[in-house]
Amino acid sequence: MMSSFPTGWTRRPAPSKPLALQRPRHPIWLILAASIWMATVSNAPLWFALKELSIFDRFGGWLFAIAFALIIASSLILLVSMFTWRWTLKPILIGLMLLATCGSYFMTTYHVVIDSSMVVNALQTNLLEVRDLVTLKLALSLLVLWVLPSIALWYSPVAYGRWAQRAGHNLLQAGVAFVAIVLLTLASFSPLASTMRNHKELRYLINPLNGIYALTNIALKPFQNENSQILPTGLDAVIANPRPSSRPPLLILVLGETGRSGNFGLNGYE
Repeated sequence: MMSSFPTGWTRRPAPSKPLALQRPRHPIWLILAASIWMATVSNAPLWFALKELSIFDRFGGWLFAIAFALIIASSLILLVSMFTWRWTLKPILIGLMLLATCGSYFMTTYHVVIDSSMVVNALQTNLLEVRDLVTLKLALSLLVLWVLPSIALWYSPVAYGRWAQRAGHNLLQAGVAFVAIVLLTLASFSPLASTMRNHKELRYLINPLNGIYALTNIALKPFQNENSQILPTGLDAVIANPRPSSRPPLLILVLGETGRSGNFGLNGYE
């Protein structure tokens, strides 16, 4: 039988692709990988804060930190389960990783927490302020914590299945994530409750759930009933020992728009 190739030519096998690129995987593996990445690496400010509280000085503290990270990851899985569809899963995960990366960078660099007021400040930032915040450190953080993981996530093939099957799997993984949150919370309730009660600022370091909560709170604020009233105070204040003078009393205002505890001190004390 004559070969169809000209004389001197040889048949070369087609280059084989990696197995991960040939076999689409279930979406839960992509969600699990992204959630663990955000719960661990992108939560560096939270782990540094727990380290300052000497949580990692004992073996039980490590177990508590592991349970805490699993609670964060399970919460992210529960959230993403609502968006585990062909056209929404990867954009949602990439958006969450961007939010987590930005939150981690600014909390680590400027020692701030992410709450509603901080998100409002970020949304109201002008171009000049943004230019001052764009640094090489920010670019490297985005590259390592967001760009490279997002590329790997985007090109990972996913087997979504049919619509009805996908809906059932979404409900199942949401239910498993909720049960995991309950069991992990019960298992670590004593140290978790004690730590969060005595250090309430830690709740604003849980990344990216802090940003999600802040954005949700801002979005729902127009629909909330505001019954509080602004009342004047100090109406009975008078100048002690007034001196007769034609000049008005001198009033000094000390304003700190973005002041932090690290910039203030009294008598040499922090």
